[in-house]
Amino acid sequence: RSGWNWKELYKVSWNWTHGYCKDRNLLKFKFNLMPWIQLGRFRELYVAQATDVILYKSIKYNGQLSWQPVRTYSGHHGDVCKFVVRNGQLVSSSMDNSIRSWDLQTGKCTDIFRGHSSDVNSVDCFDDVIVSGSKDKTVKVWSLQNLSCVHTVDVEDNVWSVSPNPSFRSVVSGSSGHTRGVSPLQLWDIDSGKLIRSLVSGVNRLGAGVRGLKWESPHTLLSCSYDTSVRLWDVRLGSHSVSSCVLKWDDPHDSVVYCIDSDGKWMVISGTNRYGVVRMFLS
Repeated sequence: RSGWNWKELYKVSWNWTHGYCKDRNLLKFKFNLMPWIQLGRFRELYVAQATDVILYKSIKYNGQLSWQPVRTYSGHHGDVCKFVVRNGQLVSSSMDNSIRSWDLQTGKCTDIFRGHSSDVNSVDCFDDVIVSGSKDKTVKVWSLQNLSCVHTVDVEDNVWSVSPNPSFRSVVSGSSGHTRGVSPLQLWDIDSGKLIRSLVSGVNRLGAGVRGLKWESPHTLLSCSYDTSVRLWDVRLGSHSVSSCVLKWDDPHDSVVYCIDSDGKWMVISGTNRYGVVRMFLS
């Protein structure tokens, strides 16, 4: 992080080099849930808890660091599947078939988007555009200006994840891979709603759905899936029938990879569904 002095930077570097860490619980919950989490720019932590998203901030008390809830974003009538914090707002999707937009400072719900007929598994946004993917086998593009759905894309398969690419005004969808002849990874044009291309990796295994997506650059994309792998794609390569997958990492324990993130340069980090393991891949 910018602003750290040289002593702090050296300490972090030494810890990473020697694999030294402290194992401690940041938060404890009464019920076993699989929350979506996001760390803010100023060390605040957003956590999805059932139907709510809760903002936690770290507070030092008697020399000990503790996390305290400071704001709750509530209003959904079903569990929150995913949310994103960006440009002063929080946008969340839920199992109640809706998408909600919240003001970060007040915690008030500003807009509600309805149109999906089943669980909205994924949501993301940029500028005045919201993109959502649902169990109803569609991807929807919403306008924050008009508060309406601009395009509905029929994916023909349950959509688990979506990720927009603002540079080329496109969105990639990751589906469950249960429909024969439909690639679990597809690239769509946001303005027209038309399919640009399907991303293939040789033989697509039936049921090898894509759980997580992350754009590394305007041309490269990371994905993780039920086939227990992490893949790097270059959309400039290949065609509808030729693979554009340039790298692949298999999970050593053959675990389904549920989520993925990176620093955009050297490191890829993934979360698996077994053993509570987070894996780090270094290039």
